[in-house]
Amino acid sequence: MALWVIRILFLSLCSIGGYAVSQVRPEFIGGSFAGLLGVIIGFGFGWLMIALDEMLKGFSLRAFSAITRLACSIAFRLRPVASTALFRGKRKLRA
Repeated sequence: MALWVIRILFLSLCSIGGYAVSQVRPEFIGGSFAGLLGVIIGFGFGWLMIALDEMLKGFSLRAFSAITRLACSIAFRLRPVASTALFRGKRKLRA
């Protein structure tokens, strides 16, 4: 629940930021409704960031790290890198 409060605060700050940019730099957003258009653009940007955060909720870079190590070891014909479990003493490395 607290995360949604932070997201709503972020969304409102993005909207205020869009309005501020439209007032400081009118050449970015021209027209008679520049302030409203700036708020809409800021709101859209904030919504996009929140949607991206929701989509990447269960995403982890750990899998990409393991794939990268394996690809490098194959590409450079090296011995595969030992996992972190070997360094923690959970498994014994064969000689």
